[in-house]
Amino acid sequence: LYIVAGAVLFSNWEGWSYIDAAYFSFITFSTIGLGDLVPGKGTLTDNENGKSILCALYLLYGLVLTAMCFKLVQDDLFSIKRRILTRLGFDTQHHHYHYRQSFDDRR
Repeated sequence: LYIVAGAVLFSNWEGWSYIDAAYFSFITFSTIGLGDLVPGKGTLTDNENGKSILCALYLLYGLVLTAMCFKLVQDDLFSIKRRILTRLGFDTQHHHYHYRQSFDDRR
């Protein structure tokens, strides 16, 4: 949804197609930044300075959202890993994993 908003914004400001504007937003948020599309290539006027500030704020917030999404996925993956290791009988309380074995099982 945030990329769609950027597609509408940049297609109106820069005259790009919606696909190009969405591509620019995605490439920027994923920190790939190929440089093939750059907003504000023309001369900067007073009106353009305001657009540049709004563009920078939009992109900064998009980077924050992307980082947050990656962190949430990372937390979910660690939680899944911990549950699997616990079911397999490994102690997940420490950073290294030890196989839990009761005293009766050792005989």
